[in-house]
Amino acid sequence: MKPKVYIITSEYVAHGMTFNRKLRYTTDPEKRDQIYEEELQKMKIDNEDILSDKENYMVQKSNRKGSQIFFCYYKYQPEASNFSVEVTSETLE
Repeated sequence: MKPKVYIITSEYVAHGMTFNRKLRYTTDPEKRDQIYEEELQKMKIDNEDILSDKENYMVQKSNRKGSQIFFCYYKYQPEASNFSVEVTSETLE
């Protein structure tokens, strides 16, 4: 069985420009979940004002085997303002 590496990506987008993109890697599923939760909590605290603005911002979440995403975005122009935390995985050759 080939090992899997989990990639946890977090980033902010403001005025269509990406800021503070952060990539973290692990091969441990428990560590993957821990890193995801830590990053998500930091993002939620940093973006409390956006999260509370239900009139203009929406949240999408997905949790599938080996991948997760939390995506908060401006309803009327998602690519202009958003923040996200995502877990993806790749199988090592």
